[in-house]
Amino acid sequence: DHNTYKKDTNTNYINFDHAELNEELLKYYKGLIELRKTHEAFRRAKSEEINFIDEIKSEFALGFSITKAEEKYLVIMNAEQNKSESFQLPEGEWEVLANQNFAGTAGLYSISGTVEIPAISGMILKKK
Repeated sequence: DHNTYKKDTNTNYINFDHAELNEELLKYYKGLIELRKTHEAFRRAKSEEINFIDEIKSEFALGFSITKAEEKYLVIMNAEQNKSESFQLPEGEWEVLANQNFAGTAGLYSISGTVEIPAISGMILKKK
């Protein structure tokens, strides 16, 4: 059973006493929450504003763009366990809002061209 929705409390339990132990992960989740709250595209995008990227050839990778109110975002994920995936970005400069180590509203750096998505990770990018 891959859906834990109706499982017992022990399966879905979050032990908040481990917040210090998992401080980096907690910061990452807070960054994703901040990103969602700040950018309307991640809360209120209509289906016609979301486009899946067909050029990704890996069966373990997924990407989509969201265009909302003159802003464009890319979300790219690589579920491959042992291999990174290269991804050709659409034209222009992109600001990295989230990668495998950080998530938030402050951009980390800008990229263009090709990006390498490490194994079991992803990126959220905003067009500059």
